[in-house]
Amino acid sequence: MTSYILKRLLAAIPTVLGIITLVFFVLHLSPGDPINLMIPPDLPSSVRAERIDDINARYGFDQPVYVQYFQYLGNIARGDLGESLRHQEPIIDDLKRRIPNTLQLGMVSLLISATMGIGLGVISAIRHGSLTDNFTMLGALAGVSMPNFWLGLLLMLAFGLHLGILPISGYGGPVWTWEGFKHVLMPAITLGTAGAGVLARFTRSSMLDVISQDYVRTARAKGLAYRTVITRHALKNALIPIVTLLALEFGIMLAGAIVVETVFAWPGVGRYLIDGINGRDFPVVQATVMVIAIGFVLINIVTDVLYTYIDPRIRFN
Repeated sequence: MTSYILKRLLAAIPTVLGIITLVFFVLHLSPGDPINLMIPPDLPSSVRAERIDDINARYGFDQPVYVQYFQYLGNIARGDLGESLRHQEPIIDDLKRRIPNTLQLGMVSLLISATMGIGLGVISAIRHGSLTDNFTMLGALAGVSMPNFWLGLLLMLAFGLHLGILPISGYGGPVWTWEGFKHVLMPAITLGTAGAGVLARFTRSSMLDVISQDYVRTARAKGLAYRTVITRHALKNALIPIVTLLALEFGIMLAGAIVVETVFAWPGVGRYLIDGINGRDFPVVQATVMVIAIGFVLINIVTDVLYTYIDPRIRFN
């Protein structure tokens, strides 16, 4: 298993490197100059030109693009993600503060998505063709179709303004504290609803395939309790594709947190990326996209490892 994980990590290097390269050149070849946003427009032309030269020399923007690229790769290899153009602070310090916030939001969202999606999918499968099945799939379709920002605004209007039981926006601390839990609840529901809809439909389909297998009918014929047959025989064998989807959903949630964090003013990586894009802060955008890409890679590796615990027949060399 250790050798397999090492092989996957080595194989992921070209993927991350490709993403870093693509983002770097797209940003540097895009129109507009981020330096102009850093200098007050009312400065005399001579002073303005001098300030522009100083900033270009400080950040290496006066070098050819390919030189900047290799310098950037060298800095990444040393663990230096650069400095924010707008705030003149090390980006790695900002990410250290924001990554835990995004992970907390993503984990709570994934928990909500998995609980709702798998639960509704199993209920829909065991009551296939009934009114419950139809209503469950209709709700799943609504969850998939509903835009995140619109659902977030509805929750803010209902639970924040009218009922006043949840804070509208902001970060209240770690999710294991009461204030932190109250602040994360609405963003997590917003982020997890679409995933719950997809997961419910996928779980239903997977469960229907498993329920019709011979070993499930044999287990019922032996007199096992129906709940035992569903949870220990049917659901366990249907988990492989569900776990795969959960891993993909978690990655999508981390990327989709960009919208949700902006709507709820959540101080996470997604909002940091949006601020960097709006301010044309190239180093911030590059570092944030790299972190998200590495997150996707690690999630996929962890998912492969989980397969061996769910199904002992699966072995990696």
